[in-house]
Amino acid sequence: MQLRTTVLAVALIATLACGDDAPGGPSLEGPSYLDATLDGQAWVPDTVTGIMYGTSPDSGNLAIIAGKFEGARQEALIVSVPFPQRGDVALGHFTKAGNGVYQVIPDTAVLARPFLTYTSRDEYPGRLTVAQLSLGDSVATGRFSFQAASSPDTTAHRAVTGSFRVRYRFQQIYTLDDAP
Repeated sequence: MQLRTTVLAVALIATLACGDDAPGGPSLEGPSYLDATLDGQAWVPDTVTGIMYGTSPDSGNLAIIAGKFEGARQEALIVSVPFPQRGDVALGHFTKAGNGVYQVIPDTAVLARPFLTYTSRDEYPGRLTVAQLSLGDSVATGRFSFQAASSPDTTAHRAVTGSFRVRYRFQQIYTLDDAP
């Protein structure tokens, strides 16, 4: 087990040290942002944050979370991908490491109203490209595109595209070993 972990760690370090950044993303310099379109219309969030979560700061998932607030209405766009990984990542079903979610809470004052949730799906695979990555500065840039469908798939799909630069922070998660 330790040999496998060591080999994986060496391969990861070699990949990050030797790999070129993927083309087509914003620069690493500047504040966090997310430019997105929803069904071809600009979707401008009020907040953007990045959280890399996992059992160690070397690997896990990167979640890019953007929120938009209009009175009591709240919208959220979340894209999550395996991390650290450069290049293309498939966005599929929400149970997979690479996925996208667009959610609308029509009235935060009346939480009994149903949320409208649209997720990326395996049937309509999307793509996120991590264009640039600076582990030392905790910055990732890239672009994404996916179709989001409701569950069950009974409403019109939402086309979501965008680019991002996010300064992320690490959040450790803990796992419990199986009992002897």
